[in-house]
Amino acid sequence: MHNEQKPTNIVKMYWKAYGGFRAFWASIYFLIPLFITLLCSSHWLSNKDWMNDPLTILPSLLGFTLAGYAMWLSVGNEKLKILLSSKIDKEKNEYSFFMQINSSFIHFVIFQIVALLYIYFLKYNSLRFVLSKIEDYFILFNSTLALLDFSISLANAIGFFLFIYSIFTMLATVFGIYRISFWIDNQNRNIKKSEQFIKCPDCYGDAPVQAKKCMHCGCEFKPINDSSKPS
Repeated sequence: MHNEQKPTNIVKMYWKAYGGFRAFWASIYFLIPLFITLLCSSHWLSNKDWMNDPLTILPSLLGFTLAGYAMWLSVGNEKLKILLSSKIDKEKNEYSFFMQINSSFIHFVIFQIVALLYIYFLKYNSLRFVLSKIEDYFILFNSTLALLDFSISLANAIGFFLFIYSIFTMLATVFGIYRISFWIDNQNRNIKKSEQFIKCPDCYGDAPVQAKKCMHCGCEFKPINDSSKPS
């Protein structure tokens, strides 16, 4: 019998590449939106129209994110992608830098979609209408009404948090890409330092020792044991 390979759980792969619950709960991009949600409690508790802002902003932000992700996948040649795929910090994450940035984009998109759908449901659901009909036929205790008010406030808090968090995940993704750019820049600098250069006699530009002509002016270099210039 042939050994059948189990299909890869793509959600589990994304979550592990992102860093799991440890990266989620301990991230400053989670704690700051939580703090902002608490500071803005008077807004989402008293203003019923607070949902208009997320419903206006998130669709445009989601389109921008998908365009940015497509651009990220198309940027660079195969050598660059191989270089990024080979960079792994096993102490922090078993996946490469390339997969970590991809998982950040996926995380960004997922929470934007979740926030958008959740706030849509929060605004357009019929629960208030159902409760009003129940109150017409039944007498609700004060404790029940208090519990319902608390549930509504909690639902608003979660929606506002998801909105702020989906914005901060964009910031996390941007800094992740900048980290990649910084690492690539260091790699290129180290490669340049390791190479030996000579000065072009015509334009005085730097050229590798093994070069046959100058990359700047096109001047052809004479070999060291040239008959006109014996060593």
